[in-house]
Amino acid sequence: MRPSFPTRSGQGLENIHRRFPTGIHGFWFTDDWGTELATFIRPSLWDGFFKPRYRVLFDAIHRAGWHVWMHTCGRVNDIVEGLIDVGLDVINLQQPRALGIEEIGRRFRGRICFESLCDIQRTLPEGDAWAIREEARLLLREWGTPDGGFILSDYGDGQAIGASAETKQVMLEAFLEADPWRERLPPGGDPALSSLNRMPSES
Repeated sequence: MRPSFPTRSGQGLENIHRRFPTGIHGFWFTDDWGTELATFIRPSLWDGFFKPRYRVLFDAIHRAGWHVWMHTCGRVNDIVEGLIDVGLDVINLQQPRALGIEEIGRRFRGRICFESLCDIQRTLPEGDAWAIREEARLLLREWGTPDGGFILSDYGDGQAIGASAETKQVMLEAFLEADPWRERLPPGGDPALSSLNRMPSES
């Protein structure tokens, strides 16, 4: 039987596209699928029930000319292949340590774009500048490619995860410094980074 909910959602997306034919580049949503140990359900159940429904939804988004962006937390390694298969363009992962940075890179690097940051439950809350720099280098090395494939994200509510504005600034600088494909700048550095350095701290 054809999945009914994604069909209705697809019709809604088509209505949005007709009303706003320009100016929208992507559809971003969140579906948490895992604990820190595994997916909530058996991967075979996910493949059989949820994957075809995601396909209908993602096809509708692509017909509108948009990219599909999805956030999911936890150790979701066993469903990333299925998400790639049905057309996910960008996956937002905020717990790279739970996933296994090297494993995810080995299996999926270059096949999907990662939107991520240093681990929000381990690395950022600890606030260790050396650990943040090491993780930034590891993420870029294992998940990025010369053609792209890695977008640095942020966790907007730093207080909720115990990460200060100063810690997040360290992370930003670590990624900028570790990016092997970033255009090298003349003496004086990046004006955008300088302006960020002057931003007020979070209250």
